[in-house]
Amino acid sequence: MAPPPVHQGGGSGGDALFGQVHAGLSRYVEKHHGKSAARRAAASLWLGAAARYAIALFTPGESGRRRRLRYRSALRIRRA
Repeated sequence: MAPPPVHQGGGSGGDALFGQVHAGLSRYVEKHHGKSAARRAAASLWLGAAARYAIALFTPGESGRRRRLRYRSALRIRRA
């Protein structure tokens, strides 16, 4: 009997999805709260992703590599 499949994190959308979620949040804030609030939200999301990317630089192995890819995708997508 084969062992049950193991869920691989990020397998359903990949790391690019993380960046797209950040862009979508910025669009949502712009739609409901205006451009100024969207710029602040985008800056806050970008700073958070940058801080997490910096921390991931010190995470060894495959886990660190995956985290760096995920946060790098959020840093590339700019909106607002």
